[in-house]
Amino acid sequence: MLLLLYLFFLVSHVSGQHGAPWHWMHMHRTLVSWTSVTVGTPPAAETKMLALGKEIYRNNCTVCHGDTGKGDGRWANYLTPRPRNFTRGIFRFKSTPSSTLPTDKDLFRTVSAGVNGTAMPSWQFVLPEKERWAVASYLKTLSKDFAEEASGKPIVLAPEPDITPERVARGEQIFRKNCVECHGPEGYGDGPSAWNMEDSFGDPIEPRNFHRVAEFKRGHPLGDIALAVATGSDGTPMSSFSPLGKEAIWNVAISVIYLAENEEEGSEPGGCCSMGMGMRM
Repeated sequence: MLLLLYLFFLVSHVSGQHGAPWHWMHMHRTLVSWTSVTVGTPPAAETKMLALGKEIYRNNCTVCHGDTGKGDGRWANYLTPRPRNFTRGIFRFKSTPSSTLPTDKDLFRTVSAGVNGTAMPSWQFVLPEKERWAVASYLKTLSKDFAEEASGKPIVLAPEPDITPERVARGEQIFRKNCVECHGPEGYGDGPSAWNMEDSFGDPIEPRNFHRVAEFKRGHPLGDIALAVATGSDGTPMSSFSPLGKEAIWNVAISVIYLAENEEEGSEPGGCCSMGMGMRM
């Protein structure tokens, strides 16, 4: 019942703001962005903590993720994208390199912030901190990978640079060379490889349309975009850009946020106002 009431509130709130100005959405998404979640020291995964996590998971999460975490809950077939299958140990939202497991703090952040553009709500507004840590601990018991492998080492990108015309231009160059095949020349997610794309679970997936700010899964702040560029998105064709170095990561993230923030309201692909690689002003 708690989940139903919260989802109703969430959907009603977002739909009610459909005509709201962009700056309101930007503020709202920043509030629930992945990197904005305050994270302390993870508590020990003791028996009582795991038992609490299991109880909370069963009461709030099984409806989507299923009893054993396979993403096969009774609502799963009605959701796009489908709920995460935790048993495979593939996680998209983390601070660790591609193909490595997330840290406890990463799992806590995702539980707390939710996932924008999906049915996964932000539980930081519903569950107290202790219970969110308990859920994060319990999630690790659903995949044998956590018993066999250590979590990856977090990628550190700080300090965040200023957004300058020079960085936008350098980011555009990297985008042209590495991103157009999937995301398209203007960032609408319509590149030549975008059609009939699937994730590692066999479900249809589309490259991000950078003009739809509300669909940035981690959130729209620059730090969230940079981290997505650095880590990639495991289980999808989106690879990590870490080999290019921190400067390149920040520059391409800046070019993406510049594109989204300068998008004219209601504009569509093929419009008249573009610059450089086709980023719309």
